[in-house]
This record gives sequence, C-alpha cells and structure tokens, in this order.
Amino acid sequence: MTAGSKFVPATPLGIKNYLLDNGYADLSGKSAVVIGRSDLVGKPMAQLLIDMNATVTVCHSKTGELIEDYIKNADIIVCAVGKPGFLESKKCKDSAMIFDVGINFVDGKMVGDVINNGQCWVSPVPGGVGLLTRCALLENILKTKE
Repeated sequence: MTAGSKFVPATPLGIKNYLLDNGYADLSGKSAVVIGRSDLVGKPMAQLLIDMNATVTVCHSKTGELIEDYIKNADIIVCAVGKPGFLESKKCKDSAMIFDVGINFVDGKMVGDVINNGQCWVSPVPGGVGLLTRCALLENILKTKE
C-alpha cells in the first residue's frame, strides 16, 4: 500500500473482504500471523489486520524455528511464502483460520503453501484466495472511476 493511494493490493484486500463478509470486522483480542513480508501480500496484509485491531506478528525466512511458537497460538494465519507444504495445519490451534496464498506446482498439480491436516479451516488451493484476489481486483478497477 503506497501512502496516498486509494488502491490496496488485491490479495490482502480480498482476504480482508472475506473476513468482513463473515463477521470478523473487529479482530480485537485476536492474534494474527502473516508468514511472508512481500510488498504485495505480506506487508499490506499485516497493515490491514492491524487496522482491524488484530495483534499481528510477521514471520519470514529469518524467523527460523520461532515460527512454531507464533503459529500455535494464532487465530488467523496468512501464509504467503511460495513453498509447497511450508506449513502444516496440525501445528496450529484447532480454531485457527488459515489463508493459503501460495501457488505452487508439484508433479503438474497446483498446491498451496499449507498442508491441510483437517483440524482447522484452511482456504483451498486452487479455488480459495485466488477467487478473493480477482474480486478485489475488480473492486480496485471500480475505484478508478471515483
């Protein structure tokens, strides 16, 4: 997010809109972990979650094994690292919401960054965050008319 711009990068905006549409407008008291610090997903996603009153931790390649301490207590996790199988949902708390932003190809099949072991909600890949991104992109296009 560039200061003064009316546009928010589409993927973080799509995730924010999903949270809002599902009754999560105020994340006070919620812990969020953003894995990845890119300018297009990680940093703007962290800022949007902060704006929604979440307590946010940003993890990245230099976080190392400490990442497990952060994810085991997180209510919301956004994983955007581009490494297949980077995060296993079984290491997260049962009530966590995990947004898998990764797009990877393994043996010709599209997979995400998260291995869904079934005990918490994980956005699907394909068919999850990509759809949210496209909707948010259209929202940004409509803002060009303002």
